[in-house]
Amino acid sequence: MPENFWKKVIPFWLVILIIVIVAIIIFLIFGSRAKIPFLGPSGETINEPEVVSPETSLASGKQIYEIMTDSSRRFKITEVEIDPLDVKQGESQRIRVLVMDLGNKPITSNNKVEGTALTDNKTTPFSFELKEASDANGGTLTKWESSWILEGTCDGIYIISITAKSADEEHKVDITLK
Repeated sequence: MPENFWKKVIPFWLVILIIVIVAIIIFLIFGSRAKIPFLGPSGETINEPEVVSPETSLASGKQIYEIMTDSSRRFKITEVEIDPLDVKQGESQRIRVLVMDLGNKPITSNNKVEGTALTDNKTTPFSFELKEASDANGGTLTKWESSWILEGTCDGIYIISITAKSADEEHKVDITLK
């Protein structure tokens, strides 16, 4: 092969190699930031799902939580209502608790429900007041209410710990909230 051939071919491949390297670098720098639209089966653009940041509360207002426990348990907290879930500093949060006693024992002064709110920088205890007692499913269903004021901060996750007590039994639940 003539000497001129290699002088023409080598620069051509060298230019191609440099273009490929530059394209890879540009893709690595800017490619991860580019938004590629999602296309549905008929070619329509589908918006990306919304990402919830850790700073965003997943729910607000009044929330009711059904408490599932060991079915053989005779004394248990069955429901917790929190209003509002997204409590702010200086605001009051109302909590209602339903307690089922399948032993159908009478309500005495030994029965009580106590709570604690664990926030970013403070632990706030609060006591519940018995609001109602009724017969239900061969047992006694009691409704208890309380409220507490968020005095510290709650920028993230907080915990509501609730303990229901009778003369001879106790049931505790911890609810982690955002």
